[in-house]
Parts: sequence; C-alpha cells; structure tokens
Amino acid sequence: MAVHAVPVLRAAGGGSIINVSSIASQRPSPTEAPYGAAKAGVNSLTQSLAAAFGPTVRVNCIVPGPFLTDI
Repeated sequence: MAVHAVPVLRAAGGGSIINVSSIASQRPSPTEAPYGAAKAGVNSLTQSLAAAFGPTVRVNCIVPGPFLTDI
C-alpha cells in the first residue's frame, strides 16, 4: 500500500506513513515467536521505506511497550 500512497503524498508536497509494531519485535517471549518475528519485519520495512521515500515522505513506526489490562 505504501508504494501506491507515495506518489500521492509526494504530489501533495509530502506526508507521513505510520506503522504500528510491538515490543515483542525487540523482546519476544517464547510464546510470541511468530508474532515477534512478524513485527520485526514491520520494523525492517519501516526503515527500508524511510530510506527509499525520505525526506519528502516520512515513515515512522510506533512500538508500544507493555501495559496492564483487565484481560
């Protein structure tokens, strides 16, 4: 999707793509290996897209840390 969005963002003078990852991408638990690997791929993709499309189009990744929930 990013590849299709970039021409539109560049034509508008710039823009931003925001990806969402997880702390599991950096510190996966034994039960989160596939999830952590997938999110690590999101981190890598973010860096690659930022290098390819910057500085006109910013590409960032939000990596939330652990938090308590009721579930």
